[in-house]
Amino acid sequence: SLGVAGGLFISQLTGWTQADPVIALLVSVLIIRMGAVIILKSSRVLMDDHCPETEEKIEALLDRHRSRFVDYHDIKTRRSGTQVFAELHLSIDGEMTVKEAHDFTDHLEDDLEKELPEVSVTIHIEPPEDHS
Repeated sequence: SLGVAGGLFISQLTGWTQADPVIALLVSVLIIRMGAVIILKSSRVLMDDHCPETEEKIEALLDRHRSRFVDYHDIKTRRSGTQVFAELHLSIDGEMTVKEAHDFTDHLEDDLEKELPEVSVTIHIEPPEDHS
């Protein structure tokens, strides 16, 4: 409405009758731009977009525990509202018992969820050679 008033004021002051439609066009471009920005931001949330910054934080924490496992891969994240869901594959030493591997991944999941409270983590254990 300020743009409309400005357009009318300029038209009356200068006699330039095209001022009002030009300002109306500028206002409509601004409205369309704001709408596009809102659509882009909300579509990422609605489409369960991945979270690269969360993936980097997960990788950093995994690197701190690197001596306890062979490798990690296939880190996937998705955002659903304020919650982030993450899953990854962890290749463990073949000499570890199932209980040791389970206890270690529980400990790792707890550490990840303490450091990143908005993240729910699932870790899939596999032997060192299997990257399927």
